[in-house]
Amino acid sequence: MLASSIRHKTTLVDAPERQTFANDPSRYNPLNRTGGEPNHQGTSDPQMDASQTSLPDISNYYTLFPQTLPGGPPRPQSNIPDSNAVVDADPPNSQFYVNPRTLRKEFLQLQSLYHPDKFPAGSVAHQRAYALSTLLNNAFKTLSDPLLRAQYLLQILYDVDVTNEDNSAHPSEPETLMIVMEAQEELENVSSEAGEDVVERLMEENKARIRETEKELGAAFESGDVEEARDQAVKLKYWKSLEGALREWEPGQEVRLTH
Repeated sequence: MLASSIRHKTTLVDAPERQTFANDPSRYNPLNRTGGEPNHQGTSDPQMDASQTSLPDISNYYTLFPQTLPGGPPRPQSNIPDSNAVVDADPPNSQFYVNPRTLRKEFLQLQSLYHPDKFPAGSVAHQRAYALSTLLNNAFKTLSDPLLRAQYLLQILYDVDVTNEDNSAHPSEPETLMIVMEAQEELENVSSEAGEDVVERLMEENKARIRETEKELGAAFESGDVEEARDQAVKLKYWKSLEGALREWEPGQEVRLTH
């Protein structure tokens, strides 16, 4: 009865364009703690060289922000070769959690340093700065969002794509689907007078689920549990979809969810 009600009342819209992380120049090698060395070929333009001593390491999104993320992408300690050799000089700090304020501060510093407007339009330096600025924007957006961050890490570390629109490739737990469907039904049947109170309650419940799922995601990545990280990423995608539906809810409007 519940499934029938949801099927008639709920419109499932197409998922947003698949996140491909196309601007990430190379896949991260978990056996290399900092990634490859940046390529400085072609940086002899005096205007570019005058603005900085070296270009950032573009091996992956994490290496772009060495102050905020000195340990690189989160991974088990066992994946770091000869970890005792580096512990004194540069202790690993591989965590899923990213401090948003620190990340934003470093992002703004880098954008100021490499902003395309600092170089003559059409010059090689301008083109290079534009490409780097675009990469920084994409990296900042991805690392700032726990869901995008998890999807990115699964892709570059383990070649697991959980952005596929085919949900059968990564089936969700029945309990997760039931929670989402029950929230949908409650939203669609609530009266205008009680609507705001219901939405506020559902929002608080969903926020708690999001916090718990992000915590589980971090533990999974830091322990190297790929299957658990994948499952939690899929679950977080449902919670985020429900969050969006709750924010956009209006009395008498159908509930629109993206899975």
